Amino acid sequence: MEPKARLDYLREELKRFDKEEKEIADLAQRQEKEQSELNKMEANLVTTPAGPAADALKDKIESVRKLVRKMNSDLASMRGNLARFGKKADIQKEIDQLQKTIDAKKPGEQ
Repeated sequence: MEPKARLDYLREELKRFDKEEKEIADLAQRQEKEQSELNKMEANLVTTPAGPAADALKDKIESVRKLVRKMNSDLASMRGNLARFGKKADIQKEIDQLQKTIDAKKPGEQ
């Protein structure tokens, strides 16, 4: 692959990497919020008298537990996908090296 084409490819990979990192951070934040809400609901269940209100709370707790488990699974998957991109610093280092190679060529050789 020509240095310029490789450089363009790596820049796109870096953009995808950044986008994936942001999506992971957003999902992790939402997961933490849901986990916090789940903890509060579980604490409330202890003080809720038996009956319809407690049953409704139990149902909601189970729904949130499923959501949190799914978010955890999604996060693990997204992190695995991110790992296949390689390390961000390695991609940036290769971009920098390619750019230096391209810049070092004489204007007539490009």
